Amino acid sequence: MNRIIFLLLFLCSMVLLSCSSERNTFTNRLFHNTTAKYNAYYYANEKIQELETAIATNHREDFSQVLPVFYTIDSAFIDSNEELLGEVRSFASKAVDWHRISKWVGPSYFLIGMADYYEAKFDDASNTFKYLNVNGKKKDIRHRSLIQLMRLFTDLDNFDDAAY
Repeated sequence: MNRIIFLLLFLCSMVLLSCSSERNTFTNRLFHNTTAKYNAYYYANEKIQELETAIATNHREDFSQVLPVFYTIDSAFIDSNEELLGEVRSFASKAVDWHRISKWVGPSYFLIGMADYYEAKFDDASNTFKYLNVNGKKKDIRHRSLIQLMRLFTDLDNFDDAAY
């Protein structure tokens, strides 16, 4: 009976020790990759997708004008969904702060940049997308951030930077 209790306590202590974001071991990376992806990143991504679906549903085409490539973003609609963007920022920043050694830090930064973009904080969004374009470890995130950066420059009528 003592051996079972000792083994159970040993396993519990190993699980608790694997939660450190300072040590870069296999168990730490496994724990942080799993919890960052399936907790913080997942919920932030779901909230962004919910917002983008609502933007697409709310959008009405004006066929007397040139049709835009991307949906136009109504500031009143974004103001009514400010709580949703706050949740995106909260979840994504938890993935960045608590799971620094995970491979989901870059995608979480991208979601923070998207929240800045939708809130019309264009300087912050631009800095985030530029950072990810230069320092991103995954090609997919670098490409998505570059596309969003071009979209941001196009929205601001800064076509020289968008072409660059």
